[in-house]
Amino acid sequence: MSFLPKIVRLDKAEWDYRDRGTLQELLGIAREAPHAVVDMTGVTYIDSSVIAKLIELYKDRQGRPSFVPVCLVIPSAPVRRILEITGVSEVWPTFETLEEAVSAAGTPSP
Repeated sequence: MSFLPKIVRLDKAEWDYRDRGTLQELLGIAREAPHAVVDMTGVTYIDSSVIAKLIELYKDRQGRPSFVPVCLVIPSAPVRRILEITGVSEVWPTFETLEEAVSAAGTPSP
């Protein structure tokens, strides 16, 4: 059995503290969906405020009885590196393509 995840697209190249309201709204969609993918395909830069919002989203979802992490699509090497350095990529499933993330997000956990 598979599920269709909610896809949330971050449609700007650069995200920083000035975008926290928009980011909060977009990640709120992922927060409420049982299965979700955050598509950061076009994102080339994020700052610490974005990382903080991603961690907040993870913690909110982790508190649910049927915890399923959100999958991230991050083809940008610099953005992936930031998430590796901060340790975020260790708890988030990250993928280079939307197709990979959708497939993983739609597969129930054992």
